[in-house]
Amino acid sequence: MLYTSAVLALLPLALAAPTTSGPIDKRAPILQARTGQVVPGKYIVKLKSSASDAALTAAVAKLGKTKANHIFRGKFKGFASTIDADTLSAIQPLPEVEYIEEEAIYTINTFVAQSNAPWGLARLSSKTRGKTTYTRDDSDGAGTCSYVIDTGILTTHTLANYAGDGSNTDGNGHGTHVAGTIGRATYGVAKKTKLYAVKVHELWLVRLPGYCLGGWNLLAHLF
Repeated sequence: MLYTSAVLALLPLALAAPTTSGPIDKRAPILQARTGQVVPGKYIVKLKSSASDAALTAAVAKLGKTKANHIFRGKFKGFASTIDADTLSAIQPLPEVEYIEEEAIYTINTFVAQSNAPWGLARLSSKTRGKTTYTRDDSDGAGTCSYVIDTGILTTHTLANYAGDGSNTDGNGHGTHVAGTIGRATYGVAKKTKLYAVKVHELWLVRLPGYCLGGWNLLAHLF
């Protein structure tokens, strides 16, 4: 009996005590980046699919003087921005916010560098003139095909010959030069692409448009 009386006496105090679990539970979760290098202070704020454009505008307005880097509308609704701790605390309780995720830098491939590269290659990966290093991802065009519609390629594999000269070699050299720019090991941009020769010109690069159209038509049927 005494135990029951004590419980009843404490019940009003328990009911009157302030609780913090409600508002905290309703806050949008902050998700850690699943991969990559986290960028401190940068977040993606994802709104619920049912959120209105007005709700999106109101959420972005919480940034104050900070401008959102990106605003997403449509099925994926939200924004990406630099957000400090105080602003995060103001955005989290908004009922339209589904979650907030850390931004991170990630790459699909690793990068490789070619030293002493020709200036044309080096300039592709550098805004600075005079550089001699060509940097690109290690896929190097693997899994792709490059069709060179020209005078042929100096190779044993010619996809088709529309030049009408009966020779599957490159008598001029222009097609081989173009192919080298595309995929040669030393001078090529995509060093692992597969090169295919579609020959439409012979030695002197003189041919009627019909010969060239034959090569284009072949590729149109391939794809």
